[in-house]
Amino acid sequence: MISSTSPPSTLADEAANLVHQLAHHDDNTYGLGTMTCAVYDTAWVAMVAKEIDGKLAWLFPESFEYLLQRQNEEGSWESYGAEVDGVMNSLAALLALKRHQKQPELSLAALPHDIETRIERAKESIARQLQAWDVESTMHVGFEYLVPALLTMLEADGIHFQFPGKDRLITINHKKMSRFQPAMLYGEQKITALHSLEAFIGLIDFDRVRHHKTFGSMMASPSSTAAYLMSASQWDLESEAYLRHVVKFGHGKSSGGVPSAFPSSYFETTWVVSTLLEAGFSANNLGRVNLDFIAEKLQQNLDKAHGLIGFAPSVGHDADDTSKALLTLQLLGKDASPQSLIAEYEGSHHFRTYASERDPSLSANCNVLVALLHHSHPEQYLNQIEKCTRFICDEWYRFDGSISDKWNLAQEYPIMLIVQGLIQLLSLYDNSQLTELPSDLLRDRIPVVLFQALVRCLKSQGTDGSWGHSVEVTSYAVLTLANLASLPWLDAIADNVHQAIRLGRQYIQKHRDDSEAEYLWIEKVTYGSKSLYKAYTLAALHVTAPTHRFGDKVKALASIPWKNVFKFAKFYSMLPIYSSTPEWLLRASLIEGYLFLPRLKQMRHALFPRDNMAEDKYFEYIPFTWTGANNRDGAFMNANFLFDMMVVSFLGYQVDEYMETVVGGKTFEHRLPEVQAVIDEIFAKLDACPSINETTGFARLEACEKGTSTIENTATDTVNGDSNIPTTCKSRSDSLLDEESPKLAIDTEATHLQNQTHTPPISPITTKTTADDQLTSITRVLSDFTHFIYHHPSVATASPQNRHRVKNELKIYLLAHLTQVHDNARFATQPIPSDKTTTFETPTSSYYQWVRTTSADHTSCPHAFAFATCLLSSTQGSGTGEECFKTAQEKYVAEDLCRHLASMCRQYNDYGSLQRDRDDKNLNSVNFPEFVGGHDRVLKDELFAIAEYEREGLGMAMGRLRDLVGRRKKEGRGVMRGVELFVDVTDVYGQIYVLRDIDGPVGA
Repeated sequence: MISSTSPPSTLADEAANLVHQLAHHDDNTYGLGTMTCAVYDTAWVAMVAKEIDGKLAWLFPESFEYLLQRQNEEGSWESYGAEVDGVMNSLAALLALKRHQKQPELSLAALPHDIETRIERAKESIARQLQAWDVESTMHVGFEYLVPALLTMLEADGIHFQFPGKDRLITINHKKMSRFQPAMLYGEQKITALHSLEAFIGLIDFDRVRHHKTFGSMMASPSSTAAYLMSASQWDLESEAYLRHVVKFGHGKSSGGVPSAFPSSYFETTWVVSTLLEAGFSANNLGRVNLDFIAEKLQQNLDKAHGLIGFAPSVGHDADDTSKALLTLQLLGKDASPQSLIAEYEGSHHFRTYASERDPSLSANCNVLVALLHHSHPEQYLNQIEKCTRFICDEWYRFDGSISDKWNLAQEYPIMLIVQGLIQLLSLYDNSQLTELPSDLLRDRIPVVLFQALVRCLKSQGTDGSWGHSVEVTSYAVLTLANLASLPWLDAIADNVHQAIRLGRQYIQKHRDDSEAEYLWIEKVTYGSKSLYKAYTLAALHVTAPTHRFGDKVKALASIPWKNVFKFAKFYSMLPIYSSTPEWLLRASLIEGYLFLPRLKQMRHALFPRDNMAEDKYFEYIPFTWTGANNRDGAFMNANFLFDMMVVSFLGYQVDEYMETVVGGKTFEHRLPEVQAVIDEIFAKLDACPSINETTGFARLEACEKGTSTIENTATDTVNGDSNIPTTCKSRSDSLLDEESPKLAIDTEATHLQNQTHTPPISPITTKTTADDQLTSITRVLSDFTHFIYHHPSVATASPQNRHRVKNELKIYLLAHLTQVHDNARFATQPIPSDKTTTFETPTSSYYQWVRTTSADHTSCPHAFAFATCLLSSTQGSGTGEECFKTAQEKYVAEDLCRHLASMCRQYNDYGSLQRDRDDKNLNSVNFPEFVGGHDRVLKDELFAIAEYEREGLGMAMGRLRDLVGRRKKEGRGVMRGVELFVDVTDVYGQIYVLRDIDGPVGA
């Protein structure tokens, strides 16, 4: 156990002082706020002019001076934490400079002599920033109408900007504005647009929004209030007083600078108090009198607004702040009902932050979950708890790379909230509460999410003990690890977790006084909060690790074979690809793989019977090949991608076994032309199947016999009893296991996955009657496998080219197996001694042609790569029907890469399985006439050298593809992460083959 790193009294005193400040610096009229200043809002305040004694003058010359002082030498204004910060700060400041230049008579002092030079430098800097701006990935509040509004205003002054993302920005803007009607602002309801009225200058009648004022402000926004003062027909003294108060008492302290929001009383108070209490500070530590004062104020405002609250008094309410207020009261032992929260914000599959929210917020749903879990009777809200939990897990499962949220730039923030919520849920479950939660969440989803969060957190820690050289982000990470240290599946890496916490705390302790706040939080521009910075650093230094002690119920959710973890970690460290990988990461990746394994095992017999097959010892290897490669270089592809590719991986082995053992068996090998005819017929009718169930990933194949061709949209089919859960958040492969989803009926004694309620998806060819039961069985198995792959939703919604490639590669794959069976049969007619290599006397091609065609296709690599590109296009593109590789060059190089990879992998396979192939009388690379020398060592060295030649070609193709696809910025990077992961995994298999033959013998 790790306790706090400072004397408890010291930390407690600091925490109590922070709470005291929140309780006593809350102005009765304007509230409190410690958010950092924003150039953007300051620029708007600098443009407010007022008529005094019949003469118009700038009302806040100190704000204009603030802008001048903060302009950088090259013309820009600060970009706090995101590209859009610099864009918006610089555009607004440039507009202010132009306004002041055009109206010099409004200034009490002379304009700076270099005003024209400043404007020109600003224009040049903005042009550069706009060229680099990635519009698609921008998360900030209202940028889609704020930036276009600024650009339009500047165009009126003769300043025009062209940039690559402008068309996309206009498209997003038109979509947003198409839903906007001025009347929406004239009613009684407070909507979020009131926070950004500056975007609607010239579009609305500002006199008709006067009634929305709160303590003189427009939704606590200095820029929105400034726009109102500038545009209303009558001067508003109350709004002027508000701005004067913000300039004087906000974070700028009379410097002229103002924040993006003021006040932020409830936001800062609830975040601070709940964070400190959750970290283990007691009410006595924090001061009961001050806490009682805060609790009473929160309760009064909740009662006044019928159980809902916003970030400040009378600014409208939202689910995020309401949840934090409820949590704060619950942690203080007060009754706090979530009924209003549920009634107002519960959606079909998640909680909305606002009534008209565009994109759901992960962090808001985490805060809702935690508030519900801390209720005195959480079982009363089981449905809502399940809904939040499923949404959180689904969001995690679909995120690639860094997980993001709309309210904080650091991925460590939403990860912290996810972990806190799910650990608290497990704590209640461990205490025999919430036992009716679905098994798939408790046993499959939650353990994977938590363990992946652990790996990502540990791997992203810097050598100095920090995360991103940030004190506040490091505090998030320490709080995350303190909670994750509670997991009962950490035996092999527990020391690493505690060491990471110690190093993180040392960094916080050393650097926490270096600044008052860090720019992490998202508003119109990024901001920091002095209060939140202090609260999170104190919490991280004080929290005890582990935060919970779990009993047998949670321990039983996952079974980790620790002996195998240590054994396999040692084995994998011998592979070249993992030779420099830290041992803890190998162990962690193995544990993560074992957490995936139970769900994979449920699918083990879904398509292929296991009769007369050897033990499938490859099965235990498969999860790690994906988790290990995913974690090694921090690709962090989404868990849906990992699971689907794990399924395709073990299906590849099963196809190989089935074709070799059943189709290629002695009783059937003479009937290969009939099997080829079956395959031809399967693929001839493959596109005729019209109806795709996106929930299960299977086609409703019974409709094919009717010859219809209408695709039904079942994206909101009921899943596990919860309607309208987007299927894009689910792995399409694992939906085979959903309790209320159709299942494939596989006629084996080992498993019965068919759901009796639904008609199982049986292919049209399967329904044919024939006297030949064995051919019927082969037909059914191959048809069901083909339909499973081809009608996977990511394939079904892929571009026609990507979809056609999957079909072609799938057919080539199966036919290559028939060719291999035929070659093996011809090879087996030769005398094959067990102690030396036999030369294949009747090859139909050169070795080069064989290894690049039949042999490479037989590996499953090409068809799996085609399948993976469909997964990548569905997760990395902007919609369905996207091309993964968009140009002829990209497509050509990608296919060349795949061919090098498949050939190399097959050569590694043959290198490692020479003796097994001899025993099974299977054709191996070294049996071709090109290989001479007789001795195994000589032949294998020759084969290995050729494989390394293929590796060189693979490296060249990878470099070229990286250059081509990388031009697409974020999307391109995501595609390449997936491609690189696929290559690494395939390479892992090849390297394993070199060390150990993991295929089982035939007909055991």
